[in-house]
Amino acid sequence: MEIIICAAIKDDYNRVVRGHRHHDCTRTLRDMPNGEERTFKQGFITSTNRFVERKEAMQIQIKAGLMSKDNEGIDLYSEDLY
Repeated sequence: MEIIICAAIKDDYNRVVRGHRHHDCTRTLRDMPNGEERTFKQGFITSTNRFVERKEAMQIQIKAGLMSKDNEGIDLYSEDLY
């Protein structure tokens, strides 16, 4: 069964940066050459090593029965993982 492993961002060059929380990923991206100029999407890495965006990540967690009691929305947030 696929589950969400960690937060991640994907930049406009399709490079993926992983981290504990999204702000960790953003900090790493910003420290890279030309990082301040890049745009990115926030998402997550799954146990099958896929990058998925927030809505799909939420569906994966619901299917796995691993939802946070604090989140009642349709998007998953890194705070919901820990």
